[in-house]
Amino acid sequence: MKKLLTAAALASTLFLVGCGSDPCSGSSKCSADPKPTEADIKACKDANANTSAKCYSQSKAMADCFRAKQVCTSSNVTDGAATLAACSTEASAYQTCLSM
Repeated sequence: MKKLLTAAALASTLFLVGCGSDPCSGSSKCSADPKPTEADIKACKDANANTSAKCYSQSKAMADCFRAKQVCTSSNVTDGAATLAACSTEASAYQTCLSM
């Protein structure tokens, strides 16, 4: 489970930073989330560019789910646990791929 949460944290860093045509440079659905740094944006773009990487399709599916089902707390920051729970199927597929 710890690896799954780490994978979820990575996916949220790489893919939750935006919506729209460029998922790396937009803003979160949760208005109190910190803005992505230049390093976050670069890491996101690098990850999205490497479509032949192991588990890319599973990572993308998980990130797409995180963007679509992102849950905000009452403080309007991302609720990582609730978002992960909403995307448990995609996160599990990604974790399975990583362990192969």
